[in-house]
Amino acid sequence: TATINGEYMEMENGYVMSSYLDNRSCATACINAIAGIERSQLEYDVYIVISAGEEVGRMQTRVACFNIEPDIVITTDVNFAYEPDIEKRHSIECKKGPSVDLSTLTDRDLSRGIVRLAKENNIPCQIVVEPMGTGTNNDILSITGKGARNVVMSLPLKSMHTTCESVNLQDIAYLSDILSIIAKTKEEEIC
Repeated sequence: TATINGEYMEMENGYVMSSYLDNRSCATACINAIAGIERSQLEYDVYIVISAGEEVGRMQTRVACFNIEPDIVITTDVNFAYEPDIEKRHSIECKKGPSVDLSTLTDRDLSRGIVRLAKENNIPCQIVVEPMGTGTNNDILSITGKGARNVVMSLPLKSMHTTCESVNLQDIAYLSDILSIIAKTKEEEIC
């Protein structure tokens, strides 16, 4: 196996470019979300499972979910950022915050509650409707073990699966902010 080591590059207007930002940007948002929270402020035991390769099997997260037996699963991933060659209905806009998926495989009350929390805290948030699965690890996590309430939150990413992926740092900060609020909010106050 060979991979290309794309260099990290800061660009104008808060964008960064590199290879593998797909998983790295989401992991950064998750870690940053809980980094400054005192344990006594958390409403949950929080586990961050960092994995890659959901396009080719999803085994890592399935094993983690089976062992952890979570009550709530928040899957973070990327979605196609709007670019001239991508239809608006198949993409989300940069600098407008993460998206929350409404899908047959996500918990509708949890998804709507997170959107409401974002609005109440002035965090931009977009909604994506997925008529089938989400194409993320969530599709398998929703039926692993006893199952769990679940939601997918995505960052807009340009040039997905290339050596020059780009993401806006403000979108990562927005995702981190809402995840931090979720970690400090009781489930019944979200749903």
